[in-house]
Amino acid sequence: MSSQTEMLREELEVLQSVYCLPGECEVDLSDGFHKLALKLRPNPVESGDRITAPEICVTFYLSSEYPNIVPQISIVSAYLRRDQLSKLRQEASLLAQSLQGQPMLADLISFTQEYIDKIHSEFTDQSGAMLQRNLQTGSQSEIWTALLHLDHMRARTKYVKTIQNWSTELGLEGKLLFQGKLILILLQGPQSKIKDYIIRQKSVCVDVDSRGRSCKEKMMRVLCEQKSSAASKRFTEFEVKDCETPRELQNVFTETGHEDLFHNFVQGLQGFHT
Repeated sequence: MSSQTEMLREELEVLQSVYCLPGECEVDLSDGFHKLALKLRPNPVESGDRITAPEICVTFYLSSEYPNIVPQISIVSAYLRRDQLSKLRQEASLLAQSLQGQPMLADLISFTQEYIDKIHSEFTDQSGAMLQRNLQTGSQSEIWTALLHLDHMRARTKYVKTIQNWSTELGLEGKLLFQGKLILILLQGPQSKIKDYIIRQKSVCVDVDSRGRSCKEKMMRVLCEQKSSAASKRFTEFEVKDCETPRELQNVFTETGHEDLFHNFVQGLQGFHT
């Protein structure tokens, strides 16, 4: 397997782990021809489930020479006007050309998501000032929670600083939790920003291997990604916390209204009772 093909497979694996809802991501790796198809939806500016938002289908056609040859991009939507679709394709293609020679799919997807979010926001703004105030109130309630499990952390100081910086840049709050050999990240914020964080976590060198060489966090698992419940408390900052005992770790989840996450995803993890 060529280094280019291996790099592409790794890139696609990251994206599949992030866009993991049924039907959200499809990959075709035929010989000499690769295709990534995503179904994106604008993040809602009104209360309600994101699944009801209009769908935009984005397909990337990749040659065997990717990323030295940029992908062809197809965008289909009954929601966007023809001129909006044309502008989006043109700007996404220009971005792809600027990133030629390096992995670019995550950047292209993030750009497309931000574009359709902006269009969706402008469309809803047309309903007037009173509606806009209602939409802003609804938007604040559209908070998601994700629970991530890290396999290990050799260069802890640098790794922790990187996680803190990413959470600040993306406007995410939550907790980085240590208990024995267990390392968990509890994140809160807009779903699109959480997905951006997960992509960074899996695609950027954040730690060192047993030989001291920079490496990616390939073994990070997304244990849960869901809309925050009314019972869960909103975090106001990103905190790093060392828990001395399993009970102390459980208390963190209980006190923040996330006890269901603890029982469903944490207590069965290997390493929890060390």
